[in-house]
Amino acid sequence: NVSVQEARVTSWQTRDGVERLAAPGGLIPCNLELVSAEAWDIEQLINSTAEGAVAFSLFAEGTIEEGASWAARLMVSLFPERVTVELEVANMTDEGVPGHAAPPQLQLSRCGIRGHCLTTSREIADGQMDVSKAPGKQDMLQSTGLKLLTTGFTSTDDVIPEEEGQHAPCEGFEALAPTPIILGPGETVTGSISLETT
Repeated sequence: NVSVQEARVTSWQTRDGVERLAAPGGLIPCNLELVSAEAWDIEQLINSTAEGAVAFSLFAEGTIEEGASWAARLMVSLFPERVTVELEVANMTDEGVPGHAAPPQLQLSRCGIRGHCLTTSREIADGQMDVSKAPGKQDMLQSTGLKLLTTGFTSTDDVIPEEEGQHAPCEGFEALAPTPIILGPGETVTGSISLETT
């Protein structure tokens, strides 16, 4: 399931029928203030890719006050044992903009993907889950039975779920660009995360 209004993936069940994403958090772009929740539209929906995934993309575009035109695309691929979310943001401005001495730049903060994953029960984890140990970078999401892989958004950290109505035990994470991003005309930044069952 996905909320188009917020570009939020709200549900992902693996082959064993277990729900892996915590509602209402799910998977969502973060630190991308220039894109409002209402700006996203469905761009494409593929019922089954060559790899056997259900895939879809959402698209948004607009212009900032400084004159830069931007476009953002969120691509999601749902597999039985993996979900991949890729975010792409581009400065669509031409080199020369009337009234501007220099081509306008698109200044982004450290954008990326935020996720909330349900912790697995002791039965599912065969009694191996140690909830007394706080996870570190190497075993982030260990209690969820998932592994986080990143490309581009390589700065990862645990986050405390702050969503209202979040009652089920879950772990949160952010995968962000390592530094703030400044895009000149025609430049694009792309990053992705994948969650895989362990």
